[in-house]
Amino acid sequence: MVDVISGTFYSYNGYEGTYEFSKEDNVYWGKISNTDDLILFEGNDLSELYQSFKDAVDDYIEIKKEIGKE
Repeated sequence: MVDVISGTFYSYNGYEGTYEFSKEDNVYWGKISNTDDLILFEGNDLSELYQSFKDAVDDYIEIKKEIGKE
């Protein structure tokens, strides 16, 4: 029996997200993989997870602008 499912999303605004599903916790979670910063996101299904990923990317881009980090 598979306890963890993992994959990679298509990129969004130049960022890629990886994800896993834990059967034990019954949740999808992921992180943005191509940055030095740790940015996590989660969702109850893949559609919600993908939206959470896009929101995390948009928030990250906005925060980088605010603090002057490019």
